[in-house]
Amino acid sequence: MNIERIREIQQETAYPDSISVQQALLKVWNECKQEKKKEKDKPKKPIPPKGTYWNYQPIIDRTTTPPKG
Repeated sequence: MNIERIREIQQETAYPDSISVQQALLKVWNECKQEKKKEKDKPKKPIPPKGTYWNYQPIIDRTTTPPKG
């Protein structure tokens, strides 16, 4: 949401200059801003160094029993 979109919404209301409309739009603006901040602050998955096996775990076949003896 940007300032142009807020102005569009405000002009579409019956009373664009009313305090309640302005407060509602401010509330929506702040909620959008907080959501963007949360997305930005999410930890990003680190990129492994080139030529390494990142979190390598061998695949073990557990469907068969190991040979005896």
